[in-house]
Amino acid sequence: MAAAGASTPSPLSTSSAPPAAPASAAAASAPEEEASGGGGVPSGKVNLRLLLVNGQKSDFLVNPTDRIDAVKQAVFAAWPKEWTEEVPAGPGNLRILLRGKFLEDATTINAAPIPAGETTIVHLLIRPDTARAATAANNPAKGEPENRGAGRGGCQCSIL
Repeated sequence: MAAAGASTPSPLSTSSAPPAAPASAAAASAPEEEASGGGGVPSGKVNLRLLLVNGQKSDFLVNPTDRIDAVKQAVFAAWPKEWTEEVPAGPGNLRILLRGKFLEDATTINAAPIPAGETTIVHLLIRPDTARAATAANNPAKGEPENRGAGRGGCQCSIL
């Protein structure tokens, strides 16, 4: 593994400080390859810069042959502690958006197409957890009025 001052991105390293060590969604112990010119991204790797809606970002180093579902699992497993505003319920709640298109789970990074040896910015969207939202709707918190008309538009007003 590389030292703390290495120039390669680590999984979900946030901030502008140099990341600690390279990793991949599929093979975290892959040997480091020569860095490509300029960006500090090893050739044969892809640096995904994950950008949340709130502006927070994080770099994540992956292999071009990694599937999107494996990337989502790795992102979820290494969710940054700083990203507390929204936390997904699972990797299935994550959506990756590249140039206006959602990437399908069965797609590989290189089929997306995302070039190896470069940093590519992708948007990371968190879908709401429908199970958690349904539970909250069925069990209102103490002190909140119960929504008796939930199946009928939520209002039972009588206008005379």
